Amino acid sequence: NEQPFRNKDRTFNTLVVGLNHQTALVEVREKFSMTDEVMERISKDMRRSPLVQEIAILNTCNRLEIYIISDKVDETVDVITN
Repeated sequence: NEQPFRNKDRTFNTLVVGLNHQTALVEVREKFSMTDEVMERISKDMRRSPLVQEIAILNTCNRLEIYIISDKVDETVDVITN
C-alpha cells in the first residue's frame, strides 16, 4: 500500500507491510513477534538507509505493521523484503 505526500521539494510514499489475525494464522504471527529491542534495532538499521526517511513499527499480539516513508518505492520494497 502506498500513498504519496509532498514535501516542498520531493514526493514521498508511505509503504505499509504487515499481517494480522485476519491475514495470518497465530503460528505465523508468532514467528514475526518482536521484542522492543528487536524493533529498535530494525528501526535504527532501516533509518541508516538513504531510502528510508521515516519508519514506525507497530507490534501487538494480533498484528505486526511496519510503516515506511520513502521517495523510492521499488528500491525500498527490495530492501525490506530481503
